[in-house]
Amino acid sequence: NNKGKKFYPIHAQDYPIEVVFCGGDPRLVIMDENGEEKETIHLDIYSELGIANLLEEKGFNKFN
Repeated sequence: NNKGKKFYPIHAQDYPIEVVFCGGDPRLVIMDENGEEKETIHLDIYSELGIANLLEEKGFNKFN
C-alpha cells in the first residue's frame, strides 16, 4: 500500500514540517522541544486527505 507516499512530494511544503526520506514505510515522527522522539505514526494506511487531516489534528496547520 503506497497511499501515504503520494502526500510528501506534493503537499509537504504546505505544512511547517521537515520531510526526511529514509526508505521504508512512510511515517510521521513528532519530536518534542528537546529533539526527542515523542510519537511515531505509520502513514501507509492513510490517504492523502487522511494525512492532511492527521497533521491538522496534531497541530500542524497548513500555511496560508
